[in-house]
Amino acid sequence: MKKSIGLCMVLLIYFSIIFSNIVIAYADNYVPNLLPVSDWSSQDTIAMSNYMNGIPYCIKDKWVFRRAWADRQPLLSINTLAEESSVIGFDRPAYIYSDGMWVIYLKRDDSNRTSIVKVRITGGGETILVDASKQPIAGTIRYLQIYNNQLYFSINNEGSVFSVYYSLNDKNVNTITGGYYKADLDGSNITQIFDKPIFDPYFIGDKLYYQDYNDGKKLHVCDPDGMNDQIFIDDVCYQYIFDGEKYYYISYDGKVEWDEKGFPLNASDLHRVLKCYSPSSGTEVFADVTPSVFAYNGAKIVYSNYYDSDRLYSFDVNTKRTEALYFEDFLWSLCFIDQNRIYCVNSDAQNQVETTSIVKIDGTGMTVLDEG
Repeated sequence: MKKSIGLCMVLLIYFSIIFSNIVIAYADNYVPNLLPVSDWSSQDTIAMSNYMNGIPYCIKDKWVFRRAWADRQPLLSINTLAEESSVIGFDRPAYIYSDGMWVIYLKRDDSNRTSIVKVRITGGGETILVDASKQPIAGTIRYLQIYNNQLYFSINNEGSVFSVYYSLNDKNVNTITGGYYKADLDGSNITQIFDKPIFDPYFIGDKLYYQDYNDGKKLHVCDPDGMNDQIFIDDVCYQYIFDGEKYYYISYDGKVEWDEKGFPLNASDLHRVLKCYSPSSGTEVFADVTPSVFAYNGAKIVYSNYYDSDRLYSFDVNTKRTEALYFEDFLWSLCFIDQNRIYCVNSDAQNQVETTSIVKIDGTGMTVLDEG
């Protein structure tokens, strides 16, 4: 009897070891189910495109909510049926969402204090959901996405948001700290997912994608809780947009070489380009498409041309044809209102906003909304 028990214990330990090694091997070789997202539509592409440009313009039923470029850069609520508008918030609103009753958005005051707030669609009832000046998340909120009825946001403590993010020459690359968090829609139950700075976090299907700044600005993918993290695009990857099959993103026409401190060694030798990646077909480079920022509706990419004073251009992903749309300088933000209209923000050489406008995708029919 004792011998039988002893033999059973030995066998149990043996198979436990074998099973644990199988589990570990599976975890090391974990590959998430990435493509395709079967129900992805052109509207999903536009929503992701607008997120990558900060969602300064949001449409919900008969309502339009947008950032206006006036004193304190207010949030406007526009009833398109009644043709009435009112100011319902202030302080550079971005990542604007609405359920038809409330608007949730990210605000940043003149002292760069950021918070996630909600306000009624007609104004009033403003409530701070997440205050980034308080612990445990003290810092600057950089991104906000609502996913599965939760708030997902990043805290990135960098000096100059745009120069640090977009420039290979910025020497503050090592100073960035931060984290990625989720919370309930009322701002409660804040939970940390990552203890590191990340850029452009976005959920596609049931996976979280993000640019890992401390890993050569490569695109990573993981589970919503941050587990099973791996490199998805092994390349410098800015402002990626998915169309159901492929990922379009801004990168460079050569491999970036980094020194031991994370500074680029060959920035002056590189040229900014648009790239397209698919796990099934690899990477395609469009050398004549050179965006500072871009937006995508699933058929055409519109972008500010980095090498032509940031003027508005278009690129047809099917014909591979580029076209100059209009010639106002310094387009630095844009998003799609619908398949055929673009919301554009143009600045002067000192990055002060001069005009916001709506223009058709062929560059015609411009309507000026704000003038600085």
